[in-house]
Amino acid sequence: MSASGAVLIAALALLAVLALLGVRRAGQELAVAAALIAGSVALAGLQWQALPGIIVAIGAAFFVWRGLASGRGVGAGLAAGAVLSALPFWFFPVFSLPVPEGAHPVGTIAIEMTDTARRGVLGRPAGEPRRLPVRIWYPGAAGEVGPRAAYTGRTEAMSLGTTFGEPWFLYTALASVRANGMEGIRAAAGKWPVVLLNHGFWSYKEQNTAIAEHLASHGYIVVSIGHPGDSVTYRFADGHEIPPFMGGTEDSEATKALEQGIATFMGAATEEGRFKGLSLYDAGSAGHRINASAHAWRDDNLFVLGALQRAAPASAAAIVETADFSRVAVAGMSFGGSAAPSACARIANCRAAINLDGESFDFSLYNADLGRPLLLMLTGQKFASSQRDDPDTNPTDYAYERWAVAGETPGIYRMRVETMRHLGLMDMLFAARDPFKARLYGTIDADRGIRLMNDAALDFLDRHVKGEANDFPAGFHKRFPEARAHDAAHVRHWWLAFNAARGCTADKVRASMPANDPVGMRLGQWASAASACND
Repeated sequence: MSASGAVLIAALALLAVLALLGVRRAGQELAVAAALIAGSVALAGLQWQALPGIIVAIGAAFFVWRGLASGRGVGAGLAAGAVLSALPFWFFPVFSLPVPEGAHPVGTIAIEMTDTARRGVLGRPAGEPRRLPVRIWYPGAAGEVGPRAAYTGRTEAMSLGTTFGEPWFLYTALASVRANGMEGIRAAAGKWPVVLLNHGFWSYKEQNTAIAEHLASHGYIVVSIGHPGDSVTYRFADGHEIPPFMGGTEDSEATKALEQGIATFMGAATEEGRFKGLSLYDAGSAGHRINASAHAWRDDNLFVLGALQRAAPASAAAIVETADFSRVAVAGMSFGGSAAPSACARIANCRAAINLDGESFDFSLYNADLGRPLLLMLTGQKFASSQRDDPDTNPTDYAYERWAVAGETPGIYRMRVETMRHLGLMDMLFAARDPFKARLYGTIDADRGIRLMNDAALDFLDRHVKGEANDFPAGFHKRFPEARAHDAAHVRHWWLAFNAARGCTADKVRASMPANDPVGMRLGQWASAASACND
């Protein structure tokens, strides 16, 4: 609970006690004043949770003014009002993020970057260059102290509920959350690996601040990229705002084709049915605005990384000087999870990618080797309602490895956390308590869920980006047995048998290198060939 929320509830509780004790006027007036002031401060911070308490405080002020705020009945009513006023804060807390445990204090800075080579992206006017909000977390110098950064902006917090299809006010209190990252502190001397971080569709760039701060405290520079148009409304320093781009979503034919492709691919009961459905999924995606988004997000990553290497904004230059661009990773959640391996595959120095529960909209990565280590974390929630209800298979089983060797590629780690829902792979795991938390984010304990994600990301990156000889993934699975290893070997078994029935031997299938279209991010001709021997 926020400080203002705590004062509001405490003042209402005090009013109830004073009424029960028969104390009139002076003490009650002070308590009412404290409740109204605290409630106003909370509301100014967009904490909608304070509204019931303010209503109770206004009612109490009337009784105090009339000299009627005493006695057992009034006291009991005020006590009930205090309890009811506390419930929104209890069920939807103004949370605090876990303190990073690494050796470094965490610094953070918000910057803006403009790609003048791309214009009219995702519904913007034809001549408008692509503007990107970016937040960087970095290892701070020892002993550095500075003001804690705001978790996210007011504009972003006010638009998140709507973009997520929830009541518009549900997430406005995020504007009152303070992060652990400190603004204006010096960067630690050294050369630190760089992690590009991508939010989910319709979301905001700070959604995985807990992971970012954890990594920064352990010696990584984390660069979180906002993707305007496919996000919350972003407000830039000059006051310019870019709202979500809804264009294309009203194209019923394109949407129908995409949904049909998803249902055919994800809903098929057999491997061969999913194989046939994959081409429909590819075609449906190609004709939908989601394809423009997939290309835009990939290109956002490539631009930001390149621009930081060439000439970082002056405000971040000293920080970027400590970046080691020979050691890069790309991570993301949901649609950002799809963008992460897509971008990583096109970055020469990308050593690893992390996909937190994102289906792949880069179709050039189906039946293809990513060529980099990948951590893929799935949840107990399906990607789509039409997806077949089978926890042993997942649409991503068909991506990131050639099917002939699926489940055998070193460095490809697939896991599933059944006790998490999709949105639980965000800081939002702290944003609600049961029963709402279970419905929205999952049944896993919030602190444990965040630690699970933090440890998985750090252990994986330490091994494959820093080159440390740790015990990932065995040690991680031992600490978090709920993160069950997910095996894609069923794809390999089926693909070898499918081709064998068509006279294509296992050796030939294993030796084949299916060719996709990496520029257009589309499937290759192999998807319609009679067998792997004919692709």
